Amino acid sequence: MNDGKISVRYAKALLSSASDQGKLDQVRNDMEAVLQILREVPELKHLLHSPVIEPSKKEAILVEVFKGKVDSLTLSFFRMIVKNKREEFLPSMARMYLEFFKEEKGIKSVTVTTAVPIDQEIRSSLVKLIEDAYRAIIELGENVDKKLIGGFILKIEDVQLDASVAGQLKRIKQELLSTPLVKTDKK
Repeated sequence: MNDGKISVRYAKALLSSASDQGKLDQVRNDMEAVLQILREVPELKHLLHSPVIEPSKKEAILVEVFKGKVDSLTLSFFRMIVKNKREEFLPSMARMYLEFFKEEKGIKSVTVTTAVPIDQEIRSSLVKLIEDAYRAIIELGENVDKKLIGGFILKIEDVQLDASVAGQLKRIKQELLSTPLVKTDKK
């Protein structure tokens, strides 16, 4: 079975269990914490991939690291994936869970990139506008890129709208370069 199928299968099972127990939001927070800790502590990720370390040791370390930080359902999930020798897929399982969670809750991820930070009023207006247009709950991520000069780039899942000054200048340049020069006859 390939890695993607494994992660999808386990993430869906976790989502189903979390839904049955009314813990969807808690497990979402847990999976975000798992990904954060794995980013901050790369040794933990290496431990999960190591064939040399005994499964019981891996389980004990996972439980020790996350005890008191995650729900009991998540700890049980850790135990199950170690028992089934699938612990190396934990990062992708966590990402897939978050993806399925958003799908289940009707949440769309949106990223806005601007030349300067946006204030709360603009942020709220933007979220409301997108929520009304897409009839979905919006999670807004923000980036600042001074190279944009002005305007913004809005990315809604796989769709990108470039309304930045830098983007407009680039399009004008491309248009000018693709337009053939016309020679006028002087008579």
